[in-house]
Amino acid sequence: MIVDRYANIIRGQMFGHTHKDAFEIQKSSRDGEFAGVAFENPCMTTHMALYPSYRVYHMDSATHAIADYEQFRFDLKRSNEEDKPRWYVAYRFKEYYNMSRMEDRNLAELAQRIRVSDSYYKRFARMMYEEGPQSDVMMANTGLKEQTYCRLATADQSAYEHCIGGYAFSLTEGFIMNMFNKYITPRWEYAV
Repeated sequence: MIVDRYANIIRGQMFGHTHKDAFEIQKSSRDGEFAGVAFENPCMTTHMALYPSYRVYHMDSATHAIADYEQFRFDLKRSNEEDKPRWYVAYRFKEYYNMSRMEDRNLAELAQRIRVSDSYYKRFARMMYEEGPQSDVMMANTGLKEQTYCRLATADQSAYEHCIGGYAFSLTEGFIMNMFNKYITPRWEYAV
């Protein structure tokens, strides 16, 4: 893995594509030590009943590492009512998760808190699904804490499958996606 090889140089990894607000902890394939964290940025569309979002990263000027970030969300209801775009700060990472630093070990500890604490799991689920209707479903289903932990604590499919015990992902994922498609996502669109 290229991240493993250049972990001492890479200062931040920011990705999209998943349409979720999350992170993945990456470990070295050689020694299991932390190799980095990939931050998944939410999307700018209402795809899958999510609210448009963008993120502003704050970097440490000495180390060039990510020091914090602010997540902005588009207020669809208010924007439609007032006929002009309205953005708001959804949260500031360190403040929201009560963290002093955003280093690999701190994020691994946060993933563990999400795994064992209903309140941290619900906080994470609310933001992972961008405060949209899916977040209510996910917050109510604390039985997904272990899978959520595995999603955060692993960066490749084989490690994820090992973490959750293999086949459980496809069964749960299929159930959740069917539920979303049936009850939440059809025709759920906003005019902007």
